[in-house]
Amino acid sequence: MLFDDGTADGQSDAHSIALGRVEGLKELVHDAGLEAHADILHCQAHTIAFVAFSSDEELPRTIVHADHRVRSIAEQVQDDLLKLDTIGCDERKIVGELRPEHHPMSLKLAHRQRNHLARRLVQVHRFRREFFPAEERSQSHDHLGCAVGIANRSPRCLARAVDVWRISGQHPQACAGVGNDARQRRQMNRNLFEYDDLVPIDHCFRSDAVDYSKLSRDCQIDFEIFRHHLEYEIWSEENTHPFEEDPRVYNNYVSDGVYLLLTQSTLPVETNIANSIARMALIPGVIAAARQNLHNPPRAHTETAIRQNRGAISFYEQTIFEAAGKTRQPGPLKEAAAATVACLKDYQKFLENDLLPRANGEWRLGSEKFARKLSLELDAGVTADEVMTNAETEFDRVERDMYVVARQLWSRYFPRQPLPPDDADGRNTTVQSVLDAVGREHGRAENLTRDMRNNVDRIKKFITANDILRLPDPDHCQVVEMPEFKRGNSTAYMEAPAPLDPNGNGHLAISPPPNDWDAKRMASYLEEYNSHMLEILAIHEGYPGHSVQLQYGNRNPSLIRRVFQSGVYVEGWAVYTEQMMLDQGYGRGDLALRMNQLKFYLRAVANTILDHKMHCSNFTDDEALAFLTRRCFQSEGEARLKIIRAKQSSCQLSTYFVGRMAHYQLRTRLERELGDKFDLGRYHEAVLDPGPVPVKYLPELVRARLAKPR
Repeated sequence: MLFDDGTADGQSDAHSIALGRVEGLKELVHDAGLEAHADILHCQAHTIAFVAFSSDEELPRTIVHADHRVRSIAEQVQDDLLKLDTIGCDERKIVGELRPEHHPMSLKLAHRQRNHLARRLVQVHRFRREFFPAEERSQSHDHLGCAVGIANRSPRCLARAVDVWRISGQHPQACAGVGNDARQRRQMNRNLFEYDDLVPIDHCFRSDAVDYSKLSRDCQIDFEIFRHHLEYEIWSEENTHPFEEDPRVYNNYVSDGVYLLLTQSTLPVETNIANSIARMALIPGVIAAARQNLHNPPRAHTETAIRQNRGAISFYEQTIFEAAGKTRQPGPLKEAAAATVACLKDYQKFLENDLLPRANGEWRLGSEKFARKLSLELDAGVTADEVMTNAETEFDRVERDMYVVARQLWSRYFPRQPLPPDDADGRNTTVQSVLDAVGREHGRAENLTRDMRNNVDRIKKFITANDILRLPDPDHCQVVEMPEFKRGNSTAYMEAPAPLDPNGNGHLAISPPPNDWDAKRMASYLEEYNSHMLEILAIHEGYPGHSVQLQYGNRNPSLIRRVFQSGVYVEGWAVYTEQMMLDQGYGRGDLALRMNQLKFYLRAVANTILDHKMHCSNFTDDEALAFLTRRCFQSEGEARLKIIRAKQSSCQLSTYFVGRMAHYQLRTRLERELGDKFDLGRYHEAVLDPGPVPVKYLPELVRARLAKPR
């Protein structure tokens, strides 16, 4: 079976870690000499694996379309585990450093004082030596049982060497029902945000025992990915302050921490409900931290947080009971939800009446920070200026292609009307007129989710019939209507099954227009996401885009790759599949479908240009609006949402174009090399097999996979 589950050893726990959803947790904890109760694995707030979530919460990284955005590991962590497992810390100390033996690099953090939700807090315990044959080197700091050695064995060993670290200080709610009454009583007397026995995780990992030259190539790549992620984390820690400047961070804890338990986890329903109740009890602490920490956030961030919090209130008032279904705990669930609603309504007043009037923070990164962050985000060996130059060149090419297609469609939509003049203004008029006409071919707002399901079914049949690749079997993706508290930044997103719970549900979510929109705004939305565009969106988000890629990725044996996903690879693959599917015959040459595919790709290229101009110059909202509506043919509503998103997600918008070019160029190169031996389905599976790695590794990994049987 192609999709053999690559997980090993113990049973996966869907919600048992902070960064990476550690596999084989039960066995590893037992072998590490730690207490291992079966019930503890189902307490959602007590275990954690390496490197806590990214400090850049602007970078939302599951997969989303705001079209859509890729959410960072940071957000996956929040989604699956620590949404409500918030811990506070006033001090950060250097207790170690990352200093690879064969790399001239040393990463340290300076002492810093902060009073916000901690992001890197763990205590390391000693593992049994047979797991990590590399030398274990102790550290003198009281919080560390040992440094973690990295094994020179299979690719899986690197991930397991940094696999499972456990928080020694647990929330009282996490101890409930695990037979650990003594600890629970101790914890009940501790403040939720005072965990003085925890250590910043950035400083807990040491790799000076690693002989890089003796690692297998797969292990070397994993090591480099992990090292790069640490470097990015440290830069983000020193240059961004999301817990003080972005109220959306707290909204993620409040909503997804419960929603994903009830909709994705494969644990028993009653266990998930009990854990949800326990998490809801922590929400007042999250809100208290938000009130204390938020000072001068950007206005766009705050306005989005206000809309999202309204959605969270609606979720706890009604949707949570639909998600929970029939339960043996209706009373406690209703009580917890009612308390949460009261807390969030009070928080809503704070956001609207206190925080918003003073939300005047700066959202622009500036050229220097943007260039450095983009380099870290892409990890592709290109500079910000090179990316911008390439994007502008590609933008001109796609514009020309759109005009060629628009000329062929002109007589279909405008019979007997002369084609506008073939000059700059006339070409723009031709393209815009055809797009407007094509856009009027749309469904009804209340049928968007149904239409998306139909598109998915049709596309999957085409993929199988034409051997585009072998689809996941079983397929865990469900097409759903987007929950209200997730709306505001995207029209659609893909929320894949968790890496440690690959048999859980994945959600391809589509957002209907709000009911309070007037007829004109509703029509504009439906014309933007017309019947043809919905098909492109289904390809990108679902098949063979994100849903397929992420399910392939979940089977990769490397925990490092499953956790530290490259947004460039992920988004680039999805954009690549849009054109590829039409090139292979999907849509039977329908030029209206091709026109929307080109428009969608132009949007990806424009994202890069907008990203650069918004953060590296004084590009105004009016200038951005003119660029998006006149040059990119976007509706005003869509364009305004994109401007907001550009302010909130610096550098992420550039991943679409850079990733697509990397995938497209690799395909071209290998197809030339292999000639008649090139097999498209086999090639696609070879691209997906290594997992979502930085694109600079793809040429060697794909060639290696193609050398093996399919």
